[in-house]
Amino acid sequence: MTELFYNPQEKSYLINQHISRIDCFENTTQTLTINLDEQADLTYAIFLKSSDLDITLQTQKEKVNANFFAFVCADEDQLSQLKVTTILKDSFSEIHVRLVAIQPNKATTSLDGSINILADVEKVSGHLLEEVLLLGENSSVTLKPILNVSSPDVKASHAAKLHRVDKEKLFYMQSKGLSASTAKKMMINSFITSILDHFELSPEQNDQIYSFIPQY
Repeated sequence: MTELFYNPQEKSYLINQHISRIDCFENTTQTLTINLDEQADLTYAIFLKSSDLDITLQTQKEKVNANFFAFVCADEDQLSQLKVTTILKDSFSEIHVRLVAIQPNKATTSLDGSINILADVEKVSGHLLEEVLLLGENSSVTLKPILNVSSPDVKASHAAKLHRVDKEKLFYMQSKGLSASTAKKMMINSFITSILDHFELSPEQNDQIYSFIPQY
C-alpha cells in the first residue's frame, strides 16, 4: 500500500527497500535529498501547489530502480517552481523521471529537471520527460530538461512536451452529451490517472489527492 503525506518536513530520505509514497506540498519552499541505497526500489510522486521545491535523487550503491513523478497543480496568479536533479553514480541502476504541470491562465510555472550520469558506470538507464497541459493563452511556463552523460555504457533520454486542450476531441465528447467543463475535466484527469496508476491507493487516499488538486 502507498503511504500518503501532506507537507512532510523531512530534508532527506534513505531508501534501501521497496517504497511506494506520495507527498503533497502546498505553499512551501523546501529542499529534499533522496538517497537510493543498494537494491532500492522506489515509486514516488509529489503533487505541489504554489510551492518551490528543489529535489535531488541520487544513487548511493548499485542495482537501484526508481520511478519519480511530479504533478504541478498551477494556480492563477501563483508561481510554482520545481527542480529535480537526478544523479546516477552507480552501475546497474535505472531511474525514470516524469514531471507534469497543468497550466491555467495567469499562472507561472518552471520545470527544471536533469539526468546526470557520472563516469565509470555501466548498464545504467536514466530518462526524463517534462510535460505541460496548457489550459489558456495568458500564462508563463519554462521547461528545462537537461541530460549530462559521462559514460558510454548507458541508455538515456530527455524530452519536453507542450499539450493543449484538443478542440476536436472536446467537440466530439460534447457531441456524446458531455458538457464542455466535464469533457475538459476528463482530459485533465487522464494526466492525473497516468501517474496514480503506478500506485496502490485506497479509495480514501484517492479522494484526498483529487481534493488537493484545483478544479480547473
